[in-house]
Amino acid sequence: MESSLRLKVQIGYLILLIPLCFSLILSYISLNSLWYRIKSLETIDLFIQNLLEIRRYEKNFFLYKNNKDLENTKKLATRTLEILSKKKEIFYKIDKEKSKEIKNKLNNYLLFLNKIEEIKPEIVRKLGHELIILGKDLRNKQLSIIDTSFSKLIVYLFILGLISIGIIIGVGFFLAKRVVSPLEDLEKCMKEILTSKYFSVNCPSHRDKEVRSVMKTLDLMLKEIKARKAQLIQSEKLASLGTLLFGVAHELNNPLSNASSSCQILMEDIDNIDKNEIKNFIKQIDHEIWRARDIILALLEFSRYKQFDLSEWNLYNLIQEVLFILKSKIKQKNIKVDIRVDKKLKIYADKQTFQQALINLISNSIDAIENNGQILIKACYDPNRHGIFIAIEDNGCGIPLSILDKIFDPFFTTKGVKGIGLGLYLVNEIVSRHGGTIEVESEQGKGTIFYLFFPYKRHSKSQINGEEECKCL
Repeated sequence: MESSLRLKVQIGYLILLIPLCFSLILSYISLNSLWYRIKSLETIDLFIQNLLEIRRYEKNFFLYKNNKDLENTKKLATRTLEILSKKKEIFYKIDKEKSKEIKNKLNNYLLFLNKIEEIKPEIVRKLGHELIILGKDLRNKQLSIIDTSFSKLIVYLFILGLISIGIIIGVGFFLAKRVVSPLEDLEKCMKEILTSKYFSVNCPSHRDKEVRSVMKTLDLMLKEIKARKAQLIQSEKLASLGTLLFGVAHELNNPLSNASSSCQILMEDIDNIDKNEIKNFIKQIDHEIWRARDIILALLEFSRYKQFDLSEWNLYNLIQEVLFILKSKIKQKNIKVDIRVDKKLKIYADKQTFQQALINLISNSIDAIENNGQILIKACYDPNRHGIFIAIEDNGCGIPLSILDKIFDPFFTTKGVKGIGLGLYLVNEIVSRHGGTIEVESEQGKGTIFYLFFPYKRHSKSQINGEEECKCL
């Protein structure tokens, strides 16, 4: 069944939203109730304040017999009774019976004030005192209700908070398993692609359409990179071929000149030459023609594009073929090339790209040497890592330490307009594609050594030769 990371995230947020909404609703209801009760408490406080004012005017009246105090007492009593009538629902909500009792006593108190001459002062004062006590009881009860409501709100919010934490933890586990886990698998897959240097996605399939979409896009991107790199290698190869053409043309000119000279001699003196000498001239011409053919075939083999194909090859022969292509450049600078490689040593590699890497490295060594220099090529089998180590050493100008970590970057060159900066970058890519490694040591003014390692992908008895010489590296 197809699933979606977006849907899972939306479900997670929805689950988190439910307790949040419930908390907001509960908080709104509770706070609104508290606000109503606090506002009710203000009404009760006003009511009690009026009762206290009534008591004050009442006391003054009985002490000083001032009718103005009596009138003020009546007015306040009437106003207090109006407050009780208008805000009846507030008082009844607190304590209905006690509110009715206050109303009755307040009516009686107002009646006594109107008949003050007939009523004993003690009765009026006692009734006023009872009203104060009842009002304070009502206020205390409202305070108790507010305190209880507030305590309940705290408890509710605490419980809801615990529930919310539990839901968040549950949603976290859900997202970690259903969302983060596929992303971690995708990250692991990308890291494997990065470390393996293969241009393909071999990750487990997922039900999530977003992950599958990323996998598909990544696969297309890797295929495009693979195609572009193949074109890049071929372009660099043709560029290298162009730099070699002048020297190769010189090499090709020698056998053709020899063949041409032999033909001219035959045409001029064919009547005076015996059959055996004619045969020798023909053999010489044939030899020079085959020599020219070998040079042309070597160039064609190097320039032709082939699919990446790992096979066992004789390492010594591969090196000799590369040196044959670079022969004129080596002769031009009078460079001595020393090969210390067992002639039976095998390497598991793609011939075309491997030789391209050797040509780039040896060409760099030739360019780094002024004249009468030396290039040393060593190789051996390492039984511990099960692969071939190759070292290419020269006594050229060396590489400055400040740029040593940049030499494998694309388009980085120290040759100015003569170079495009792809040689060592492609060497690194070729070695990595074989699953190998490349390292460099260099000291400015003394020379450079490139260390290459090519692993075997399968066991073979033929690769064991040269095992002891591995200590030379």
